[in-house]
Amino acid sequence: MVAPIIGPLDRIVWITGASSGIGAALAATAPADTRVIGIARRLSACAESIQADLSDPGEWPGVNARIRETLTRERPARAVLMHFAGAGAPIGAARTVDPVTYARAAMLNGVSGSVLGAAFLRSCGEIGSGASIVMCSSPAATSPRSGLSQYCAGKAALEQWVRAVAVEEATRDDGAYVFAVVPYAVDTPMVRELIEADDAVVPLAAHFRDAARADRLADPELTAYEIWQLLDAGDRHGEAVAVGATPVSRRPHHLNLASDGDVSRTAEFYRDLLDLKPVELPRDADAYGADIYTFEDNAGYQYHFVPAEHDFAERQDIPVNPLVGHLAFRVDDLGTVRDRLDAAGVAYSDMGIWAIRGWHQLFCADPDGRVIEFHQVVSGNSD
Repeated sequence: MVAPIIGPLDRIVWITGASSGIGAALAATAPADTRVIGIARRLSACAESIQADLSDPGEWPGVNARIRETLTRERPARAVLMHFAGAGAPIGAARTVDPVTYARAAMLNGVSGSVLGAAFLRSCGEIGSGASIVMCSSPAATSPRSGLSQYCAGKAALEQWVRAVAVEEATRDDGAYVFAVVPYAVDTPMVRELIEADDAVVPLAAHFRDAARADRLADPELTAYEIWQLLDAGDRHGEAVAVGATPVSRRPHHLNLASDGDVSRTAEFYRDLLDLKPVELPRDADAYGADIYTFEDNAGYQYHFVPAEHDFAERQDIPVNPLVGHLAFRVDDLGTVRDRLDAAGVAYSDMGIWAIRGWHQLFCADPDGRVIEFHQVVSGNSD
């Protein structure tokens, strides 16, 4: 039995790789009442940090000891280890790269997470803190990438560790919640390093280069929001969950129900009827600050409850009103949708990045007048 998530109160989170990339974004977007301790080779922006090079196995016992000391002293109700330290370099064929650098990267990517994770579970169990572990995997765990052999092998090992430990923990009354995330095309220093690589050495470089030119790299902070939501949901035990610019060209994303009455009453009705769970979105309250309610079902489909504003389109001088309820689709190329609407002569309201930070939203109506949203997650400024 996996221990239930009790929420952010009395929670301490350790984040490896907290000085850069998704690790830094997780630290920056952590809930206000969550205590975050960064672990990185360079000092992170976290208020509390453990400076350690996790590619050196000699430093792992010291990190484990520091974590245990804090657990013993603070005895939090829930402790979380988020392992996001990793290295793409050395880049190149296994037979050609520097063997010392290769060995250190292999230890960092493939072994450090499992060793730190096992020690973390032991410490939490002995002290009585509920434990959660989030491991950062990669699409490279299941898709071989030329020029990145140590990275592929390391991430595959990490995913398998998650699966095996999840089975072990599911049999315990105090079992930890353990899962992996698989970031797709997130705009991190590691991805930028790959963009500069020689295509002949790393063919994947061309894919990331094209994604960057098309502004289709996922924003690290928006990806971090996804990961915090997965952690708090507590329902992906043992899974490897895609986040970031996930490889889906188009899919239903949410249903928006606009209410002329009490929005909270409507939201509670659907929440209780469908067993929905709250989900937090990176809203832009300056652009749209109404009191809304956002939920998610077990399949990840969202439900948004908003107050109806029947004169919104007239006030904004736009052809389609998004605030009378709509069905939303997430797409990876909003430009193609826009071109098809133009070709068909269908009017639409292109809101740009509007109510939700990082979502470029466009609204049109079908032949029966039902409003439809199409949005693309973009890497623009999410502040």
